[in-house]
Amino acid sequence: MINISARFDTTHRADFSIKEDFTFKAVYGRDTEESKRALVDLLNVILAGHGQAPVKSLRLLDPYIPGQTKYSKGSILDILTETDCHVLINVEMQADDFRAYNDRDLLYAGKVLSTYALQSGSDYDKMKKTVMITIMDTNRYCNGELTCPFSLMNDITHEEMSDKLKFIYVQLKAVNPSKPVHELTPLETFASYIRYAGDESMADYVQQLLEHGREYLESSEIAFDEVTRSDTMLSEKEKYYIKMSDIAAITKEKVEDARAEGEKLGEVRGKAEGEQTKQREIAVNMLAKGMEISLVSELTGLSEDGIRQLQQTNTIK
Repeated sequence: MINISARFDTTHRADFSIKEDFTFKAVYGRDTEESKRALVDLLNVILAGHGQAPVKSLRLLDPYIPGQTKYSKGSILDILTETDCHVLINVEMQADDFRAYNDRDLLYAGKVLSTYALQSGSDYDKMKKTVMITIMDTNRYCNGELTCPFSLMNDITHEEMSDKLKFIYVQLKAVNPSKPVHELTPLETFASYIRYAGDESMADYVQQLLEHGREYLESSEIAFDEVTRSDTMLSEKEKYYIKMSDIAAITKEKVEDARAEGEKLGEVRGKAEGEQTKQREIAVNMLAKGMEISLVSELTGLSEDGIRQLQQTNTIK
């Protein structure tokens, strides 16, 4: 139990922000009781009003989903979990204004569905529901609303095609720090906490948020406080971003290798096609001089059926 009513020391938080990838996963994505409780509270606040049963417990799944082929793109999700109601939930923290977020989330959703939603041999109606949640530090979408939910539905009648896939976007910049804290909804309170926790200039405001939303924020504050006070977490953060840089470099190298291999293969194919074209031209000339199809085939290496087709195409008798 943490005393969130008392003025807390925030100097140890200068190097951490929940909005950043590493800290978000450290607070909500570790396999510890504190982190899981924080994630359960976060999910219940976000999912309220979206037709999802309250989350009581969950288990973390491997967030790395490899590509299907040597050169297809693998994906490292931020947090992937399955709830006690067997709903798959992916939670992404997007601090940058990533313009292709919707395309990326479609790719992520497809991979989650194909990897975890249905066991081999099961009927399709046994497929698990999947919810893709992205928390973004922006307010550029859905007319600046705090939440942007999307589902699969008919363009004309808006009839739902399936309830097995849903996207929910939470826009942190939609929160208004000048709005009285006691008037904030649970989601506004949670979004404000995620946006400003760790910002020393907003320490007083964050404390007000904690007092107002104690019921659902306390677990996050405990997990965040544990992360920021850890002697090893700062070095882990540095290692994490070095690793991410290495992965990005390796991915770029693989893409460049694939492009080079493709160009090489294209050159080989182009050369082969050029030789085929040349042989067909020679065959047409031979046929025009009255040479037998069998002899033309022997001299050019083209099949007799191919030569007959050339004969018909070029109206050679």
